[in-house]
Amino acid sequence: MPRKLLFPLCCALALLLMAGCGTVTAKPAPVSPAPSQTDTPPPEETTPPAEPSPDKSGAEYAYFVVFEHLFSVDPGLNGGINYLAVDLSSVCAADTDAIARLFEDFCKENNLTLLLDTYAGLVEKGYIVSDAFEDGLFVRFEDEALTEDTLVTRAQKWRAGDGADGAAYTVSLNDGKWEITKIAGMWIS
Repeated sequence: MPRKLLFPLCCALALLLMAGCGTVTAKPAPVSPAPSQTDTPPPEETTPPAEPSPDKSGAEYAYFVVFEHLFSVDPGLNGGINYLAVDLSSVCAADTDAIARLFEDFCKENNLTLLLDTYAGLVEKGYIVSDAFEDGLFVRFEDEALTEDTLVTRAQKWRAGDGADGAAYTVSLNDGKWEITKIAGMWIS
């Protein structure tokens, strides 16, 4: 190919390349309209309302308040237990299922198995052997009176012949909450 043709051919090629490499203009981004005075601001983030606290005025809470007190007395007696046995056979409350549900919740929270039974039933089933509940705690209520706003009961927790606590309790409903108002004859063995 003669040199005379090479130069014009290179120039034509360069022009073609430059024509194809022109500047690219971007489309303008869509512009959103400015907020007007009538637009409402986005809602502020709020925390959901707290769930109302449960009504604790039912009689079942009176028994549980007594249990919580008994459980706090002589805490060494509670150590190493796998079972919590509760005898509700002598309570005056009509709804023992409600009482049992509170103990079930306590047992779930504390990784315990709940047994609703009497002392004789626990002996018969082999939980209590030789006057000892090796891996459990037995709680018993013996009611004297129950009204809409007062519980009078004798309660005890027992693990063995030489490991027990108890007292006579008066529990009263004050401002929708049960509170121990009198403890008499507290004993520990």
